Amino acid sequence: MLSSKRAGVQADLRGDDVSELKNTIIELPGVICDECIDARNLTSFCIGGKVSFLITVDNPESISRLLKVINEHKLDILPLGAGTNMLVSDSGFDGVFLKLGEEFRKIECLSATSIKVGGAVKISELITYLRENKLGGLSFLSGIPGTVGGAVAMNAGAFG
Repeated sequence: MLSSKRAGVQADLRGDDVSELKNTIIELPGVICDECIDARNLTSFCIGGKVSFLITVDNPESISRLLKVINEHKLDILPLGAGTNMLVSDSGFDGVFLKLGEEFRKIECLSATSIKVGGAVKISELITYLRENKLGGLSFLSGIPGTVGGAVAMNAGAFG
């Protein structure tokens, strides 16, 4: 059974409904769906129970299509990133962990002073890239684990 209490609405999916949902997700282009994944294998603390779905998306269009399906089924969703400093209950998570795929692991040079960085790029990789290309400004993030997307979402480096 998969349940959600999103926005005050109780959504329960059982057996065939979960299979149908997984089939719908699998059919989306640029989406990989794994079911009943052990959270211990996804986080830096190596703790937690089962996650209903781990979904990896390859591009922004895939995210848009996936979010439409998730919203229709009123499922809870958490972006996973690199799983650093993330705690998952031993009772698991009835919902979707969203992971960014290859398209989001790119660093693109736009000009001599400008780059475009995907949310799934590890902070350490970005700092190495900046150093190798004689760019700076993010050295304060050295030693912070995780991804660029996680750093932006959590305001990394702002409080310590």
